[in-house]
Amino acid sequence: MTKRIIVMLCVIFALASCTSPAQRALKDLEKFTTKIEEKSETFTQEQWDEIGDEYERISDAIDAHHSEYTDQELEKIGQLNARCLVAMGKHALKSIKGGLGGILENLGGMLE
Repeated sequence: MTKRIIVMLCVIFALASCTSPAQRALKDLEKFTTKIEEKSETFTQEQWDEIGDEYERISDAIDAHHSEYTDQELEKIGQLNARCLVAMGKHALKSIKGGLGGILENLGGMLE
């Protein structure tokens, strides 16, 4: 009898701890956002390329489960997406600025 109760409790606990794909995608977006906000300054261009792929994968997973989210979760997803886009936008601006700086240096050398 006691073993049966313990087994049932274990099963209930195991089922309760399983996360749905929708919740897993939201958790992935939270981790991703934290990662790019904390480490974006140290990423190589190759890592930024991987970041873009990872963001797309997470976004696709969230879109696939859009109807499963509550209004509060959708608001959180919007905020996390905005934070991600800001971090990725900063990187893009730095890349453009660096590229323009090189072009301007070359033009300056040609004019001399």
